[in-house]
Amino acid sequence: MHMAGAFDWTRRDCLRGPVRAFRGLWGVDPLAGAELDYSGPVSALRLARRFGGYEAWCRHHFTRNGLMPRDVPAPGDLVFLEFRPPFGIVLGLAIDAQVAAAQGAEGVRFHCGDIVGVMTCRS
Repeated sequence: MHMAGAFDWTRRDCLRGPVRAFRGLWGVDPLAGAELDYSGPVSALRLARRFGGYEAWCRHHFTRNGLMPRDVPAPGDLVFLEFRPPFGIVLGLAIDAQVAAAQGAEGVRFHCGDIVGVMTCRS
């Protein structure tokens, strides 16, 4: 449900969809207090670049809200996936150690084997 439907920069994008799904699973909001003042790719890139990039921006806010890195993803963890420029990284939700779901142009898209980072609320 959180990633169902077409990509939308203000409702279902590569950040909001996986984060809402994570919050629904674990009751933890990785973006509590985060500034989400973007409405398209240009403003999203500007926001991310203030922290050194999209992944750095995510890690900053996720860590501030109690998430921690993990070496191997478990189901329900937030994962960073390799993606094409200009972002280079997209956020997804782990299905298992090799597969993740992310927001695609027309809805959920599954990625296999391109997980490059993991954040979790579980130790």
